[in-house]
Amino acid sequence: MKGSQLLAVTAIAGLALMGSTFKAQNAPTKVGLVDVDAVFASHPKYKDLSELGDKANAEMEQLRTTLKINDLAAKAQAANASAKDKQDFETAKKTYDAAGAKWQKQITALQEPVDTDVNRAIANVAKAQGFSVILNRGSAAKSGLVIYADEQATNLTSDVMKALK
Repeated sequence: MKGSQLLAVTAIAGLALMGSTFKAQNAPTKVGLVDVDAVFASHPKYKDLSELGDKANAEMEQLRTTLKINDLAAKAQAANASAKDKQDFETAKKTYDAAGAKWQKQITALQEPVDTDVNRAIANVAKAQGFSVILNRGSAAKSGLVIYADEQATNLTSDVMKALK
């Protein structure tokens, strides 16, 4: 008798658990796609960020040439490298790395608010339109994560761009 009561209680508990699981699975999950690169490029501060990146790249290239980093590295790594060759390379590398760190700090300071704005706009549009999950359209396509998506129903890129303005 005890065994059959335990079996009945277990069966009822199992059915109740299964019923709640099925209910949870019935709730629709809307998945959207956003071309994050396009949204980022539409941000009002993107031009400033792009120009800063171009300036940084130009200065770093000029510095690499002026300091003769590649030549000094080759000399310092040669089998017959002198202590002076190694020291010259280390000095030039420190100068180059310090300039890179300076530029990176400026770029990060400008990029962080843009990233925050883009992420906030994506979240706001997704919530307003009832989307539970948003994927980066480019990454999803390249990785094969998304094989098919109804662009009209899932692509929120233009709505997010409007939200940024």
